[in-house]
Amino acid sequence: MYLDGRGLRHRGSRGEQVVDHSYLILLHSGDEPVRFFLPGPPWAGEYETIIDTRYLSGMIDGPVAHHQGRTTDAPAVARSVQLLRVVRA
Repeated sequence: MYLDGRGLRHRGSRGEQVVDHSYLILLHSGDEPVRFFLPGPPWAGEYETIIDTRYLSGMIDGPVAHHQGRTTDAPAVARSVQLLRVVRA
C-alpha cells in the first residue's frame, strides 16, 4: 500500500499546501520468503526501511537499509510487515 504525503488535501494556517513523507507498506502473509518489486519513478527512486517485523523490536539492527525503486530489492520473510519511507532527492 502506497501512502502519498504529497497528496494531502489539507492546507496550512496560511493556505499553503501541506506535504509530508510518503510511505510504502509491504504486507507478506505467505509461508515462504519473497522479494517485493518496488515501484520506481514517479513514486520513488529509493526507499529506506523504517520498520521490519523480522526483527523482534521491529527496528533494524545496524544501519538503515536502503532499497532502489524499480527493482526486486525488498526481501520479506514469511508473515512479515515492512514500512518503507520514500527518499526524495
